[in-house]
Amino acid sequence: MTLIENSDVLKYIVYISPFHYCVNPFMDAWVGKFKFTTEIGIDLGVSLALIGVYMTIASRNLKWQA
Repeated sequence: MTLIENSDVLKYIVYISPFHYCVNPFMDAWVGKFKFTTEIGIDLGVSLALIGVYMTIASRNLKWQA
């Protein structure tokens, strides 16, 4: 993940990925040091919003093709 964030070409593309915002809470839970904070809540909300936007765009594109 840090290799992608340090890349000059890919460092801005990573922000449109819904997984970028929810990876850290899962990694913390995996090692047993998860603590829910407002930052994690905001990150999970952004992830869900991005998934909703992507699903809406995809469903509209599928309706246009039908």
